[in-house]
Amino acid sequence: ETRRFSVSTHEKAEKAEKALGDAELLNVTKAGIRDDVPERSTRAIEAEIVAAGRAAATLKELVCANAFNRDAARELGAMAPLVAMVASVASSPPKSDLRAGSRLEASALDQARIRVAIDAAGALRNLAYANAANRAAAIAAGAVEALEAATRGAPPEAAPDGPRRRLAFASASALAAWCACAWYRS
Repeated sequence: ETRRFSVSTHEKAEKAEKALGDAELLNVTKAGIRDDVPERSTRAIEAEIVAAGRAAATLKELVCANAFNRDAARELGAMAPLVAMVASVASSPPKSDLRAGSRLEASALDQARIRVAIDAAGALRNLAYANAANRAAAIAAGAVEALEAATRGAPPEAAPDGPRRRLAFASASALAAWCACAWYRS
């Protein structure tokens, strides 16, 4: 089990596996972040978002410029949860969550979900870099559709440096990197 990741990033690998485990325990899996259950509190939803964010950010760093870690992440099943994180935000406009105590809380949850999706898009970009098997796995998990939706998700009135625009940029960056890798390899 210790050979899953390279020695130089062993500590980060342990953090990533713990974060992915925490995210899985908190229902952050193929279905994305579950905030559609009425009896769930804002605090529980926020805990899931934080766990998902840690997992995506750690994985994004862990697989950057490390082919061995990119392969290991695919083998551990990282693609589907990352795609779900992007898709859950990309496919839905900002929500006004009635369970939250105020619109401010709902907006804060939406902003946190978008930050998670930005890290997930970055992780997908890094995972697919120079790795045809990872690109194929991500495509099979629905990454192209999720990233395209996220690219289109920033409304014209969105702030130029706002979170939806950053998500659109991260998603477009992932798609562009995939196209460049595919073109370069062919």
